[in-house]
Amino acid sequence: VRNVNIETLGNAQTSTTQSKFGGSSMYFDGNGDYLEWSDVQNNLDLGGQNSTLEFWVYPTSNASDNIIIGKGGGFANWNLTNGFIWLVNYDLGNQRINFCFNNGGGNAGTTCIGSGTQSENNWYHVAIVTTAANNISLYINGTLSGSATHAISKPASRTNVRIGTDHSSNFFTGYIDDLRFTKGTALYTANFTPPAAALS
Repeated sequence: VRNVNIETLGNAQTSTTQSKFGGSSMYFDGNGDYLEWSDVQNNLDLGGQNSTLEFWVYPTSNASDNIIIGKGGGFANWNLTNGFIWLVNYDLGNQRINFCFNNGGGNAGTTCIGSGTQSENNWYHVAIVTTAANNISLYINGTLSGSATHAISKPASRTNVRIGTDHSSNFFTGYIDDLRFTKGTALYTANFTPPAAALS
């Protein structure tokens, strides 16, 4: 998505300590810093369309519910009645990158997909691919890590995307680089080789 408004909150900042491409990345210290990605037209909803959300992530801690990116709520707010909630987190208990979603049914209505173990202090390419046929796929480093078929509804009210947290103040610790959301195209439909250069 081009021409979006992203606001920096807390002390989220670029850092040259770690980067996948270009010599720098966004650093989040897990203490109140995040980016707010304005979604004034609901362009960032994943439901009922072909789309691809992808980025590189380098977690440095699993000391809490590390929410890498989320829209529409969070772990403490699954009971929203105005539609779909989704988030990507670095799971505390399993050291795993998950994609979780919920259509307002409380914790019982929550589905998380992801497999394997992803350890701290390593770069991982993450891609969440949705289709108009309600297929959802999570790829880690180009390999399918989980999938589901779910009729994702769009929220009745607009909610911004937060990078580095959700809407319940669960903050991520680590680095994020080269994030891109592609609306209208499911870029990956089978295992693939992760990008070897910065995305266009």
